[in-house]
Amino acid sequence: MNKKFYVLEIDNVNLQYQILNIMNQTNLTDNQIKVLKALENEHLTSFQILKKVENISLILVLYSIMDELEGMGILKSYTKKNKKLHYTC
Repeated sequence: MNKKFYVLEIDNVNLQYQILNIMNQTNLTDNQIKVLKALENEHLTSFQILKKVENISLILVLYSIMDELEGMGILKSYTKKNKKLHYTC
């Protein structure tokens, strides 16, 4: 699958175009899209994502969705000050 991204000067707009492009080329579930949208503006911990995303009531469901997105190369994680933060790429 060849993914094309449109580079714009404003990072947030660039990220929104990337997410839209990925959504158009991939069959993402509604919950996967909600997780990506929660991460549009900032890097968040799992708990912060859980608080922002509606209709995902269990942390294990969120971890499963995040694993799927990482497997697709859409989501990345890193550790800072003993907290694991997640972001879209």
